[in-house]
Amino acid sequence: MAIKRILDVDPGMVLASDALDENGRMLLAAGKEITAKHLKIFRTWGVPEVDIKEDSSSASAGDANVASQSDSDDKVLLKAKEYFCQNDLKNPVIKELFNFCVTQMKKNPALTKITSEEPVKKARRALPQSSQGRMPRHGRR
Repeated sequence: MAIKRILDVDPGMVLASDALDENGRMLLAAGKEITAKHLKIFRTWGVPEVDIKEDSSSASAGDANVASQSDSDDKVLLKAKEYFCQNDLKNPVIKELFNFCVTQMKKNPALTKITSEEPVKKARRALPQSSQGRMPRHGRR
C-alpha cells in the first residue's frame, strides 16, 4: 500500500482503501480499479491523494529510486516550504498547489536557486506609501 497524490495516479491502478472526499463521503470502494473518469471525480471533489495497492516488484524498485533522489528531493521540499510558509498546507487546494510546485521544481532545478531578495525590495520601494505607512485607500473621500 502506498499513498499517492492524484497527479501521480494512473488509470488501471487499484485502490488499497476507500477513496473519500473531505466530508468522508465514499467516492470509490477499496479494491476497485481506477479509471480516468474516477480521477476526474477525485479532482472535482478535492481528493488530494489515495491509497494504492502496489506490486512487490515495483515497490522494491521504487525504494531504490527514492533513496538515490532523497537529497535533491529534500532541497526541493525545503525551498517549496519557504515559498508556502504563509499558507495552510492542510487546505486541499493549497496542498495541491504545493505538490504542483514541488513537481515543477523537480523538473526544473533552476527554480530552486531563486534566492535573490532584490526584486522584492524593488517592488516594495515602488509601492506608494501614505503618511501612516499603509497603502492609500482609493475611491473613498
